Amino acid sequence: MALSSEKICGSCDVQHITEADIVWCTTCDEGLCSTCLGHQARHAKKSVNMLDIERGFGEIGKTLEKLQHNRQQNIDTIKDDKKTISITIRALKERLTKRLDEMEAKILTALDTNVSINLSELNQLVSKVQEKKQSLEHTRKTIKQVKEGLSDVQVFLFTKDLKAKLR
Repeated sequence: MALSSEKICGSCDVQHITEADIVWCTTCDEGLCSTCLGHQARHAKKSVNMLDIERGFGEIGKTLEKLQHNRQQNIDTIKDDKKTISITIRALKERLTKRLDEMEAKILTALDTNVSINLSELNQLVSKVQEKKQSLEHTRKTIKQVKEGLSDVQVFLFTKDLKAKLR
């Protein structure tokens, strides 16, 4: 309400009462005297402006309640999603671990097979080499005995025979 520039109260003028106004009511767009100003103040609790304010605060309260409920749903959804993702990751880890264990078992079995085959072949080769060494040692002894106990002609014939066997 602003100070009045007119002299007559608008509410009183309608009732054919002449009363000087003391303030200008921007809501009513007229001047009001002290009596009408007090009367308007008493009805302020029931005024449209007060009802609009109360209605606005009610709507804000409802909106805040909905917002709070929605955010709580978001929190619950995030927690549920975390649980679901954690379970999925654990299940995937278990499947991967099982698959890796299976692959490890196959690889170790193949390794054992290959090692056994290679060891067997190597052991056979070692045995053959040992036999060759024994045969070589036997032949050396024989050559030594031939050289010591036979004539030159006999050694010559023995050497010729031995070369033929070695080819």
